[in-house]
Amino acid sequence: MHHGARPQAGTAATPWFGERSAEVSVSVLEAQTANARLKGAAEQGVGAWLADAPAKLHVFSGANQATALAALRSGQQSSNGPARIVLVAASAEELATRSEQALRWLTSGGPVPEGVAFREAPISGQTAFVFTGAAAAYPGMGRDLALALPKQVAAVAARCSEMKAATDWLYGPGDGNPTHPLDQLWGTSFVCQLHAEITRHLLGLKPEATIGYSSGESNALFALGAWNDLGDMMKASRTGTAFTEDLVGAFAAPRRAWKKLGLAGAETTTWASYVIAAPVDEVKAALAGEPLAHLTIINSAEDCVIGGEASACARVVEKIGKERSLPLGYDMAAHCPEVEEIRDAWWQLHHRKVSDVPGVRFYTNATNTWFKPTSEAAADAITGQAVDTLDFTRTIEQAWADGIRVFVEHGPRGACGGWIRKILGEREHLVVSLDIAGRSGVRQVLNAAAWLVAAGIKADFAALEAEIANAAPKKNPVGRLLTMPAHAPTPLVPVNAKKPVIFSTEQPTDGTQMMSPAPYLEPVLQASPKVTDLPAPVAVTPPPHVKQPATVAPVIAASPSTLTPTFTAPPLAARPTQALPMNDTLSRLVAQQAQLAAVHQAYIAQQAAVHDRFLAMQQTAENTLRLAYGAAPQTAPTALTVPPAMPVQPPAPVNVAAVVTPAAQPAPVKAQAVTPPAAKPVIVVPPPPPAVSKPVEKPVAAAQPATLPGPKFDRAQL
Repeated sequence: MHHGARPQAGTAATPWFGERSAEVSVSVLEAQTANARLKGAAEQGVGAWLADAPAKLHVFSGANQATALAALRSGQQSSNGPARIVLVAASAEELATRSEQALRWLTSGGPVPEGVAFREAPISGQTAFVFTGAAAAYPGMGRDLALALPKQVAAVAARCSEMKAATDWLYGPGDGNPTHPLDQLWGTSFVCQLHAEITRHLLGLKPEATIGYSSGESNALFALGAWNDLGDMMKASRTGTAFTEDLVGAFAAPRRAWKKLGLAGAETTTWASYVIAAPVDEVKAALAGEPLAHLTIINSAEDCVIGGEASACARVVEKIGKERSLPLGYDMAAHCPEVEEIRDAWWQLHHRKVSDVPGVRFYTNATNTWFKPTSEAAADAITGQAVDTLDFTRTIEQAWADGIRVFVEHGPRGACGGWIRKILGEREHLVVSLDIAGRSGVRQVLNAAAWLVAAGIKADFAALEAEIANAAPKKNPVGRLLTMPAHAPTPLVPVNAKKPVIFSTEQPTDGTQMMSPAPYLEPVLQASPKVTDLPAPVAVTPPPHVKQPATVAPVIAASPSTLTPTFTAPPLAARPTQALPMNDTLSRLVAQQAQLAAVHQAYIAQQAAVHDRFLAMQQTAENTLRLAYGAAPQTAPTALTVPPAMPVQPPAPVNVAAVVTPAAQPAPVKAQAVTPPAAKPVIVVPPPPPAVSKPVEKPVAAAQPATLPGPKFDRAQL
């Protein structure tokens, strides 16, 4: 939003003109989708954006080519000498590559490398701005440049109210392909005007002339300020019939002309245009006898365009050869006599208010010479080249004869620059194109600037570099960071590749040091406490001073078993008099497991005795309560007999190595069975019955149970 860039699925972002708003939906881990609507603030402007690293111009100069090459080899940059080598690079690595390419080109010949410029002397002569035609349009043209230079885009928008409509097919949500000739016409116009903002107001170039190719003549008038109502002309072209049905679409004007010439079926045929790569004289010969096909444009001596009725053009292509023909890709009738059908409407469309542009000559292909703009002169010039063949070669020849030596091409693709080079050949001139199809628009502007610097053209190249550098993303300063590894390092175990480590009191004789064996440590279970006698049972004593009724005999209940088991864990092996060998680990492990089993058996026997006592005490308490309420006591539980501990015989240690003989293991001690002593009888006397008194009108208190040692219980608890 801030950079005025419209995201595109699967491709690079495009400029986003006009109102900017977007809705963002985010769903995390199947949670409810969160929505947010964003809107760009037009009053805050648009931030520049450059995806690639910004490049700069590097100049190496000298008195001649040899000294300039010496400066290049030594890396000594300067622009003092007349001979200049200029390289375009964004990094030290790219500069080294460009230097190597320049040295190879200047010493061995070959094609001129991209990003390398050289002139042995400054060029003298005038400068002309060249503006290309609508047929040069291609998808994505001007994208990088418009994102990187938003100030220049804003300047174009200030002069053209219809800029968004003109570029919607280029940068809008569609597929980026034109659907109507007007798309190509005004999309090309946008790129031409953007280039003019760069050359005139950023670089500060002041041309002495303009040269337009087809619709480029109109763009020249708008770019230099002779016309100032580009938005109005765009609206007029969309509402009038010239660009909607007369010269495009239904081709009403050509069909009327063909009907006048007696063409049968003129109402159903259509227009066609082809680019022909053949000598112009050969093409003219092929056109003889075809009154409905015309030579519409002459680009150079061996490059031209034909147009007219479709079947007539097809016959001309058959004569010349299909391998030398290609459809133009811009279906509009122009530069042919059929436009005479709407001559007046065409003239009125281009009859516009004109502002004076002193010091600039405007060349037209109508007369192949220049004119001073007035409303009538401009309309005459554009109408004249629309109704007759456009001869670009004659216009360029006249411009060169008038002193033009530097041609700066504005607009997409760079085709005009190639034709100018062919037309002028070896004559002194310099041609630079601000756009090449398939190359970054930003980088190509810098490439063109490099040639202007090499030719000694005065301009503010530092301002261009600064503006492009400002478009590079800014890196936020990084504060203090705490970093730590995500995983613990893998421990490294040193390995002695010579021989295994054996604990011994003897030191090695090869000079290495051997650590002494670790001291012997008692096993963990060696310090286990001895199982002692359990505490004596608590005797249950009847309450004092209670007389037994004669009819109730005392009940003798068995007291809990008084268990006093005594258990001693089997003794461990005697402490060895010397350290066991390192490989006796298995023997120690087996002994430890046997010791652990013996202790566990003792623990089970102890728990069984405690549980036996708990059951006896529980039965005694229950019988006491039963007697207190006159119920018969239950039979006393039978005392449990603690099973004897099983003898544990630890296995003999495994003698793996015969280095040290372990001490003999003593025989295991057999655990003794635990026998409970004889039970002592406990006399339980029931309490006397409650006293009988006269009935009274109040509740009788319930009988209280006998007092028992320990916590007291009330009736609700029982």
